[in-house]
Order: sequence, then structure tokens, then C-alpha cells
Amino acid sequence: MQENLALHGSVSEGFEAAKQEFARVAADEDADLSAQFVVYHQGKRVVDLWTGPDLTGDSLLGVYSASKGAAHLVVALLVQDGILDLDERVSHYWPEFSANGKHDIILRDLMAHRAGLVGPDMGLSLKELSDDRAVAQRIGQQRPYWRPGTAFGYHALVIAALTGERECPEVCVSGLAHGFSDTQAAKRSPNIMANWLRAANHSRTFRPSFSKLRIAR
Repeated sequence: MQENLALHGSVSEGFEAAKQEFARVAADEDADLSAQFVVYHQGKRVVDLWTGPDLTGDSLLGVYSASKGAAHLVVALLVQDGILDLDERVSHYWPEFSANGKHDIILRDLMAHRAGLVGPDMGLSLKELSDDRAVAQRIGQQRPYWRPGTAFGYHALVIAALTGERECPEVCVSGLAHGFSDTQAAKRSPNIMANWLRAANHSRTFRPSFSKLRIAR
């Protein structure tokens, strides 16, 4: 617990409680915590706070599993628009996925972490984990660890690669910046792609922590 928490940034009138709660949560963490917190209300930034050594409001941090929610939201929007079908086989969109007994896995079970594909038999190196294409290729050849649809297992390190496999363009999150740029799905999706692309080309190293996430209306 931190006794002398240095909190920076600003809040708009009426949102002081958000600052108090952020301070409370941050104070309960270790002294080396680095965290940012931003809130947009009706298109206006009303909360912009940060704390931590050498951290500023513009520091770039990894979003971690927040990107899973963004990717799944894109899929949900595409289902809503009739572009994807949750009960369609994944191999319909990504033919290579059918290898080693995966032909009948449906998109619904893949998105719900029920596909039995929590990782490849020989594991993944750090280099592979940083390359979604490499992860997707490995998992694309993997045999499920259980009969798909019968059990749940968190696909923590591979679900993003499976969701964004570029050979399955309808499920490709990167399409927000390309193929989906003119679609209704793109207009209603989280406005974080630009920050991802900016971070990918940034010279600074990511520091593991919380991150800013703006949801566009």
C-alpha cells in the first residue's frame, strides 16, 4: 500500500468521485505501480489521470487483454450485420484451420474458449507470442485437447491470434484499419486501432500496466 501517492491529471466537474476511486485503487497497489485512467463522456474527455514513476498522460502502455474485448466486439458487430454466423464452421472462413480434427469446430465455440485449443503441444516461444501470424499457424495445425464444445478452457495466449487470423478476413481485427474502414462495424468499434498502430511504431518500450481505452460512439 502506498502512503504518499502522487496522482496527476485532471477531472471535470461532476466526476470527482472517479478521481477518488482511482486514487483508492492505486494506493492499495505496490509503490512501483504505473497506471493511467481516462474517461470520455459524450465525446468529451472528463477524466485524465495517471500515477507512477516516469509516467505521463501520453506514455504508451500495453493494453493486454483489453484487446480481446475489442476483437470480440468486432466479431459481434459482424454477426449482427449478417457477415458472420456464430454457428458456421471456422474452416468455412479459414480452410487451413480444419487440420487435425478441427473441421467441425464452429465460430461460437472458438469465441467462447470451448475449442480445446489453449496452445500448441510444444508451447510457444516469446518470439512466437509476439507474432500473431506465427501463433495462428501453430494452432491451425494443432489437434484439440478435448472434444470441441464440451468443455471450457481459457485460450489466454492464443485467442487474439485465432480471432485475427488474416486468412479469415471477416474475423480480422486489423480490418478496422483496412477492409472494415468503410463499414458500419468499423464506425461502431472501439477507437483504439490508431493507438495500437502508433504504439507498434513507437521507439519506447511498453511498460506493463493499465492503459487508456477510449470507446468511440
